[in-house]
Amino acid sequence: MAPSAEPVSGQNKPYRSGDPRLAVVDEEAEQPPKFDDPYQERRYLKHRLALAFRIFAKFDLSEGVAGHITVRDPVDPTSFWVNPFGMHFSLIEDDDLIRVDHSGTVVEGGKNKRLNYGILVIKFLTSPAAYAIHAEIHRARPDVLCAAHSHSLYGRAMCATGKTLDMLTQDFCVFWNDHVLYSNFAGLVLAADEGKAIAAALGNTKAALLGNHGILTAGPTIEATVAWFVLLERCCQIQLAADASAAGTGRPLVTIGEDEARATWEAVGTIGNGYFQGLPLFQVAEREFGERTFLDRSFPFGNTGHLKIPGDGILSRWRCFPNSDIRRMSPISIDLPSRSSSVGYKMSSEAKGSTIHMESTTPANLDIDGKDGNGELDTQSVIVDEETNKRLLRKIDIRLMPVKSFGIAYNGRKMCFTYALQYYDKALLSQAAIFGLREDLDLQSGLRYSWITWVSQKVTVARVCPIICILWSLIVLCTPACSTYTGILINRFMLGVIESGVSPAFMLCTGAWYTHSEQVFRSSLWYSFSGGSNIISPLISYGLGHITSGSLHPWQYMYLIAGLATLAWAIALFFVFPGSPQTAKGFTAEERTLLLERVRANNAGAENRTFKWYQVCEALCSYHFWCIFLLSTLSSTGSGAVTTFGSIIFNGIGFSTFESLLLNIPIGALAFICVLGSGYIGRKYPNARLHTVSASCIPVIVGGCMLWRLPSSKTAARIIGFYLINFFSAAWVQCIAMGTSNVAGYTKKATMAAGTFMGYSLGNIIGPLTFDARYAPRYDPGFEALIICFAIALVSSQVFRALMALQNHRRDQRFGPPTAECGLQDLTDNENKSFRYPL
Repeated sequence: MAPSAEPVSGQNKPYRSGDPRLAVVDEEAEQPPKFDDPYQERRYLKHRLALAFRIFAKFDLSEGVAGHITVRDPVDPTSFWVNPFGMHFSLIEDDDLIRVDHSGTVVEGGKNKRLNYGILVIKFLTSPAAYAIHAEIHRARPDVLCAAHSHSLYGRAMCATGKTLDMLTQDFCVFWNDHVLYSNFAGLVLAADEGKAIAAALGNTKAALLGNHGILTAGPTIEATVAWFVLLERCCQIQLAADASAAGTGRPLVTIGEDEARATWEAVGTIGNGYFQGLPLFQVAEREFGERTFLDRSFPFGNTGHLKIPGDGILSRWRCFPNSDIRRMSPISIDLPSRSSSVGYKMSSEAKGSTIHMESTTPANLDIDGKDGNGELDTQSVIVDEETNKRLLRKIDIRLMPVKSFGIAYNGRKMCFTYALQYYDKALLSQAAIFGLREDLDLQSGLRYSWITWVSQKVTVARVCPIICILWSLIVLCTPACSTYTGILINRFMLGVIESGVSPAFMLCTGAWYTHSEQVFRSSLWYSFSGGSNIISPLISYGLGHITSGSLHPWQYMYLIAGLATLAWAIALFFVFPGSPQTAKGFTAEERTLLLERVRANNAGAENRTFKWYQVCEALCSYHFWCIFLLSTLSSTGSGAVTTFGSIIFNGIGFSTFESLLLNIPIGALAFICVLGSGYIGRKYPNARLHTVSASCIPVIVGGCMLWRLPSSKTAARIIGFYLINFFSAAWVQCIAMGTSNVAGYTKKATMAAGTFMGYSLGNIIGPLTFDARYAPRYDPGFEALIICFAIALVSSQVFRALMALQNHRRDQRFGPPTAECGLQDLTDNENKSFRYPL
């Protein structure tokens, strides 16, 4: 067996052994393993290709920068993996390989993404060079998985003789009528036409002697192709020696007869035999991957085999032990500095600052923060069983969400209470307006009042929620000091700038901790507390509104209470708000690993602190961004009307100040129910999100029509119509969930979250602007605009869904069922072909 593989039952079952990039090799089956997952197969083939280059280097089959070995990509068969230009074969590892399409475009790969454009004229060429041979072979021969070409010593000498091999020994018969001579040497292979000619000459054979050039082999497995190349080089050496000997003696060579050669070829020239003959070569190469000669050149080892972990403790075992099985390595010790992160699934925090001896340490026990030197997460998969998943989900909910009650406890419910406080401030502007704020600050003009709402909607994504809360609480506490329109304008502007980070931060937090199927309900849970706030805040304002003595007006007391409550909570938030799953306190090292594994299937990547501009550009150029932006804008126009003008509209219908205030309580209750109901539907029916958006638009349209067309005398019906408008929140919460779950890549998700909130802000600008005081008390133009916005939202949500469904179908057709292979890598949804868009 291969050193890093262990036997398992069932050839089709992937198995993770010493190195997660390796798969089982059933060496008794005389055929390579089969895979149900093309991404698993890609990883396996890349590792075997890296081993192939090590084999070529071991047998001295390379010459400078000339030579290639290519493998067709199982995920995208129109492309293939190849070695980068200028890297010695003996140094090539899995991650150094680059993927190239048939046009010569490098699709992905390691740091060195240069192709071989020739030897001396690289800077003058605009078309691929030697690799053009491989491109045309892969194009002409669908049966060829691997093609190898190099300028080997004896191969070049044989190619100068202008003849094919004689059948001198049994080994030669592997190539009986199965190799060709291509004698039309036309200089350096630069054009596709020359590549096509070589591919045509190769035909269906396994090898070619390229006149005055070098040798080439091609086959359906990497092992067979490499074995045939090594054997062809040896045959060329023997042929040259035999020819020289025969020329010296004057005697003709004794060759094998045609019938005997055919019979021998049928026995030893098959694909299965070629694969089996190549296995010993790969066994040796795989064993040497773990030898000291390879470890010495791999950071952070020195010649002593002693590993010193950097102070931040961020280091991956695969960075330390590239492509090796550490169970077969000599003892190695690791020094952990006192500030080092916890190591492994088993190691406790007491191990920090100590030395670990690894004579018997298995790969499963050694895991340093799960990151490599570039900050990318390890791709090793860990199985999370159902019981463990439920336990982790409960623990996450306790730390992030309200569970089993709607009270607020110190140990959890941070996002819900924080969002309730934020919405309290928003709703307070409407409630304070009917207690004299408009008169005191000269806000009688409807347009001035609307622009106050506009300046409070800004797009500045904040990442530190406690700091945001402290800053906004201080600004709220300053609101009673405002005595003019200019003062309240500046106050609301600064409040909008600060608060704008809350929703995007919560969206990213939800996407980082929860799976796609869990995100909708959890998003609805914390957003529903905006409705809960609207139940409690009118009662508080009702009591404060009865204060008639003292130097302050009732609305000023309202802002003081809101500011003090927010400040107290912000201080507590510093201690209880968790970070990312990788660093959150209150979880063991093993639990943090399982937290990441839970969300691997999202295929959306994990937190990555490197800002990637290409992901921003990709987001802005995608229809997903603009569709979600449009839906967020349209569904938020209702929020701008209800939140800002709710009490004023009730007051305009004919209710007293205190009656208008109390009538806001059912609005909060209805919003709470609508949001949670929308989230429940999203959890129960994962691909019904956009159907929920469309369904939520219907009550809003009906309510808008009732307020628009019913006469003022129909007070009860008009109140019902106003309550129906609050179904907008059910649509908006789906937009929140889609803002991060429908894209992948951490920077792209952050961009999408910001775009979603931009749409929300724009909707909150448009909504109040349509309620001009000139049209009081009915505000007919405002309700007309509301009807139009939600009619457009109803149609556009279905168009958006159809587009994503089509994209999912195309990916299924081309790439097969999705896997979690790249789930924790920072790839965008365009790059990760396993990503499927929730509908």
